[in-house]
Amino acid sequence: GNAAAEMLSAYLMLAFATSGVVLTLYLFRHTIAVTLFGKILSGVNREAAETFFHSALVLIAGASLALSTRVLYAMHRGYVANLFAALAPVVGLSLLVMGITSAEDKVAYAIAALYGPNALACCALAVLQILGAVRQRTASFGIAFSQIAKASPGFLIFNTLGAAVLQIDYLVMSQKVSAVEIIHYFTTGKIFSFVA
Repeated sequence: GNAAAEMLSAYLMLAFATSGVVLTLYLFRHTIAVTLFGKILSGVNREAAETFFHSALVLIAGASLALSTRVLYAMHRGYVANLFAALAPVVGLSLLVMGITSAEDKVAYAIAALYGPNALACCALAVLQILGAVRQRTASFGIAFSQIAKASPGFLIFNTLGAAVLQIDYLVMSQKVSAVEIIHYFTTGKIFSFVA
C-alpha cells in the first residue's frame, strides 16, 4: 500500500543520509577529535579519534533507527515505542554498572552500554518494519519517494538547526573551559533533567 511505499522511501532516504554522515565523520574523525577534545585531553592521539568515531557510530545508529519508533506511533502502537523507551535505559544502566570498571576504553564502553541497547532494539524493529513493507504491494514507491523527497529539505534544515542549537553548549565549552568545569556542568545538567 501507500503507507508501505512511504515507509520504504523514508528508510531509503535515511540510509543515504546516515551513510553520508558516517563517511564524513570517518574521513574527518581525527580533525573533529582534535577540535573537540584537544584542549580537554591535552593532545588527541589516534585512539581518541577512533573512540570518537566508534562512539559516533553507536549514537548515529540509535538516532537514525529511532525512525522505527516514530513508525510505531503512526501505526497507533505508541505503547510499544514507550516500552522501548522505558526498557532501553534500564538495560543500558545495568550494562554500565556491571562493566565500566573493567572496560579498557571507558568512554566507548559507556556509550555502547548506554546507547547500544536502544540502537539494537530500533535496528531489529526497523528490519521487521522494512520486511513487512516489502511484502506489501509498493507499486506507488516512485510517487511516494518523490513526494517525501520534495518535502524533506525543509524538515532537514529545521531539524539540523534545532539539533545544533540544543548541542552547541558542549561545543563551545570544549573550547573555552576546563575538563573539570565541563564535568561540573554536565553533572548539574543531568541532575536538573532528572528533577524536571
